[in-house]
Amino acid sequence: MATADDQSKLLLDTFVDLADTLASGYDVGEFLQLVVDRCSQLLLADTAGVLLESPSGTPALAAATSPKMLAIEERRSVSDRGPCADAYQTGEQVLISDIADCRDRWPDVTPSILEIGMRSCVRLPAAAAG
Repeated sequence: MATADDQSKLLLDTFVDLADTLASGYDVGEFLQLVVDRCSQLLLADTAGVLLESPSGTPALAAATSPKMLAIEERRSVSDRGPCADAYQTGEQVLISDIADCRDRWPDVTPSILEIGMRSCVRLPAAAAG
């Protein structure tokens, strides 16, 4: 398990890497992958992903840390329900400590989310300025 010193060093290294990336010509996909990889490490998350609004106005997965995130996104895109959809539609964070408690909230996606192995989640919407 990572110590507080390990986490502090990783956070500092992350800011250095992000600054280096932004200071040079950078690929948006590589940048987003760095963000999700480091968020997953810093937050001790099993998986992480970034969804961006596509030209058609729907959220689309832009970067992910594991195939599990891809499977979760596939289920969200089919039903347009679940934690990611709620964060996207409301613009508010979604914090779920136990997905099993959400069977009434998202009856069509909760079983498949649990089947993938996700037990809790944090969804934080962000919008570009302007």
